[in-house]
Amino acid sequence: MIAKIIKGREFDRLALYLMENGRGEIIDMRNLSSDDPEAAAQEMQVAASVSTRTQQPVMHIVVSYDPQDNDPSNADMARDAAEVLRGLGLGKNQAVVIRHRDRDHAHMHIMCNRVGPDGRAVSDSQSYPRAEAALRRIERRRGLTITPGRHAPDPDTGRRMRGDRTTPGPRQHGAPGGVKKALAEARSWGELRSDLARQGWRAEIVRRGNQNGGR
Repeated sequence: MIAKIIKGREFDRLALYLMENGRGEIIDMRNLSSDDPEAAAQEMQVAASVSTRTQQPVMHIVVSYDPQDNDPSNADMARDAAEVLRGLGLGKNQAVVIRHRDRDHAHMHIMCNRVGPDGRAVSDSQSYPRAEAALRRIERRRGLTITPGRHAPDPDTGRRMRGDRTTPGPRQHGAPGGVKKALAEARSWGELRSDLARQGWRAEIVRRGNQNGGR
């Protein structure tokens, strides 16, 4: 399973897109009094207006399933959506879960209001790590194909998306041996740049505060 997260300002535009040409199948409506996505969008916009500081109250989450697995039922999707929302701290917030069948793989869209019943917006910090961690829990619980993420790796192998990284954190990268050798042996910036260029790398000077550093 993989997740994509997009933030926005207008619930009604997203609702129209998700239900365009009758392609959307509603599988859950959470913490809402409305019974259709368009009315729910208006209800969510009113609720979001309570938080005048929140410029992007819309959280649009797309969850896709591995095509190797059997298609989930609508009930499965509703439970999975609830778990993803809880993982993001949005379990008590307004949300509409809509299934699309216009791709070769099963997937759903979650339109959620970041502004909760207390009038405060749930932080979107670390959204991808938290969403991916929820997906790993769902995969393990339901026996689905485990898809390594960039932030939440395969729980058995520790492998991550892109290069099967096994580092403890997604931002900890190892440098190739040739790069390490160039850094250790270069006698000038010119020599370092030339050596790195031959290996397909480049050195840049970056400024942090009042200090310069290389990368």
